[in-house]
Amino acid sequence: MRQRRQPGIWAAAVILLGCAVAACSSGPPPIPAPTSSQAGQFRSSDAPALLVECMLSQGTLGRSDSIFSGSPGWLRNGNIVITAATEAKFNSWYQANSGISVAGKTLTEWAQWAAANDKLPAQVCGSSVSASALQRQVFGKDPAAGNPWGA
Repeated sequence: MRQRRQPGIWAAAVILLGCAVAACSSGPPPIPAPTSSQAGQFRSSDAPALLVECMLSQGTLGRSDSIFSGSPGWLRNGNIVITAATEAKFNSWYQANSGISVAGKTLTEWAQWAAANDKLPAQVCGSSVSASALQRQVFGKDPAAGNPWGA
């Protein structure tokens, strides 16, 4: 005599299989929208590169300054380019130089300010620079980078 299978068992198996496939095939977590509560964390990690780019373009920091020993791999044609390959080198450089003072604050303080205010400080970057546009310039060659800055 053949036993009947329970339809609930199949439904549970299909649900479990669907969850497993979705978990395995999902990529990296998406970058949050600029208005989300997590966006500030992303801005905190991206702000240092944007601020250094501002300092280079504003002339506050010169490409030949002594803090650059040789040509760093993240500085290309006078602009900062952050990719998966250059991120660690920039982060190391920044940790060693985050105490640089500009307009009365250190880079670390300005990075915190920028992340909290969702914009770049005019004292460092001038008034016509958009954080979102600069993010695309600095991180644009990294396909995994999102843009946590507002317009």
